[in-house]
Amino acid sequence: ASDYGDALLHGCVAPYGIGIWGQSASNRSAVNGKVTIAQCVGPIDFGYIDVNSAANTDGIFIDGSGMVVHVGNCNFSGSGGSAVSTTNAANVQVYSTSMRGYAYAIYAYMMSTVYSTGNKGNCDIAADNSIVYGSGYQPSSTATLAPAEIRGGMFRNGGCSVDQGSGGAAIPTLTTVSYPATATG
Repeated sequence: ASDYGDALLHGCVAPYGIGIWGQSASNRSAVNGKVTIAQCVGPIDFGYIDVNSAANTDGIFIDGSGMVVHVGNCNFSGSGGSAVSTTNAANVQVYSTSMRGYAYAIYAYMMSTVYSTGNKGNCDIAADNSIVYGSGYQPSSTATLAPAEIRGGMFRNGGCSVDQGSGGAAIPTLTTVSYPATATG
């Protein structure tokens, strides 16, 4: 079932925050594409959403200096790219989320800080000039937690163990349709 295609939230100012939520754990929304959250002010909460990405794209891309985003109780399915990708000093918390099929579960870049707790999946963690704090279960492509790439960054292991999960939603085949300017309907 397809709810939405690519989603973009850009330049929002919400001093008390913005919530982007499916209705509940049993009544979730789906995004079949990439979610981008960029240059927003105020905390952003993103939860109970299934994200099915096209090949070699990120599930959710968070771009914003000092932006605060919480990603929780989500399912990310992809092929290449990263389930959760950050840049430009984003501050992100990822919790109780499944990340499968990506090159990376979490890719923290450019002075970002990511807090990861209670997550699962078959993707690795990377920190490039950033810090990832891990506690509780973590996703990994191996039975032991070994972040794939740490370049000028740091992975702080707060007693983590691996939960590879039991699989995820199938990656949909995404198609595009074009209509000429004279088309109706």
